Amino acid sequence: MKRTHHCLRRALLAALFAACLLPACGPPAAPPEVDATGLPPRLAKRIQERREAVAANPGSAQAWGSLGMVLDVHDLRAEAAYCYQRALDLDGDDFRWPYFLGVLERTSNQGRAIEHLARASRIRDDYPPLFVYMGGCHLLLERFEEAAVAYRRALDIDAGFYRARLGLAKAALGQGEPGKARELLETALAQGAAEGEVHWLLAEACRRLGDLEAARTHLQRAGPLRLVEPVSDSLRVALRRQEGQTLALIQERSDHLIRQGRAAEAIGEWERVRREEPDSPEVLARLGRALALSGRLDEAVAAYRGALDLDPAHLASRRLLGDALLQQGQLGPAREAYEHALGLDPAHARTRYKLGSMLLLAGAEEEGLRHLREAREALGQDLEAQLHFAAAVTRLGRHREAADAYRQALRTYPGEARLQGSLAWLLATSPDAEIRDGAESLIWAARAVEGAPGPRSLETLAAAHAEAGDFPAAVGAATRAKELLLKAGNPAAVRQVEQRLKLYREGRPYREPRR
Repeated sequence: MKRTHHCLRRALLAALFAACLLPACGPPAAPPEVDATGLPPRLAKRIQERREAVAANPGSAQAWGSLGMVLDVHDLRAEAAYCYQRALDLDGDDFRWPYFLGVLERTSNQGRAIEHLARASRIRDDYPPLFVYMGGCHLLLERFEEAAVAYRRALDIDAGFYRARLGLAKAALGQGEPGKARELLETALAQGAAEGEVHWLLAEACRRLGDLEAARTHLQRAGPLRLVEPVSDSLRVALRRQEGQTLALIQERSDHLIRQGRAAEAIGEWERVRREEPDSPEVLARLGRALALSGRLDEAVAAYRGALDLDPAHLASRRLLGDALLQQGQLGPAREAYEHALGLDPAHARTRYKLGSMLLLAGAEEEGLRHLREAREALGQDLEAQLHFAAAVTRLGRHREAADAYRQALRTYPGEARLQGSLAWLLATSPDAEIRDGAESLIWAARAVEGAPGPRSLETLAAAHAEAGDFPAAVGAATRAKELLLKAGNPAAVRQVEQRLKLYREGRPYREPRR
């Protein structure tokens, strides 16, 4: 009987050992189905290639992860999460899989996202964005102490990672510590953080501290708050550039290459896409844009004209053709291109804006201003359009209209230092005595210096003091501006400041020449 039990035990052990050598029960996991309807052909092709790689080697974590990455970048989130989980199951030592899973799930399931991010941190604990994302998940769950721990870890790794400092300030507000939050946020501002969210949080911290004047000031500077503020995440940026297959993502990659001085690679990207889609005017237009950004204007013009041969109504090609011709100094053909574009879409404010600017350059002032006014109204709260219009009418000597334009823009952007400084300069230096107002100029100049304490703001403050009759203060501000310009190595600007300094020392204000 003993022998029988012994033999049976050996047989069972042998069977178990054999089972360990066999694959798990059931068929191998299949890659997720993806509805390719409406997807760009190159993206559908990339996904199909990655699915085939998984099907050929379902035990490869890299194959699963690579499929997950292309799905992730193109917002196929559920399918991407499934692939990342399979990659993680197959290779638990690769940082990317739990990290990308955590980032994907942080807006839908914070608890699970924290688990994945914590697992990633055990593989690599020196990547600040990981701890910022983890802190954000804890904040959403109102676990403020845990959030603070995560944000402090990010700052331990990189003291300049100001998104972590903002997160730590949010945790402090959640814990009822507005003084600590204010200190953290002011440090973030000193580090160069200029996002509206910083000012929104400072406004709340100051409100809780009872400093209502400071709260109002920060609210004025805050501007519109985005729902999702960006985190500087080099891994995710690299992922978008590596896997992006839509035209927008290829454009992002192309622009990045051009900024790096790798124009040939950027143009090569578009040449590749063009070979895949030879009849696409949109692809040709984007190729032309890459050529234009690389300084190859003749080739850019040829690309735009090629796009228009394919589709004479392709608006972007008309507009870009106008831009390239304008860069070449061909004002007549540029005007024709812009006007043709407006014929295709009379409501396209950017085209009207460019046409107006070009007409001013060509000396057609009234017509150019008419287009600029229409564009400014159509673009509404667009800051650059407001600045450009006001600057244009200033150059034309229409200082009353310029002052009105700056004041109108400041009602929308009360904390914008460029608007404050430009209005202050106009009120201090206009040759028209009816426009000048030293007292109001000082108010705007002081705000500009507070928001952007550079040499230009200090020069404006000096001019405002001079117009108000306080020449010692004017000399002091201009001297500080000169010192900053000397440090920056800008001799031409230094000479201009010195000329104005001479006037202030003589007790005379500066006046812009009359047009």
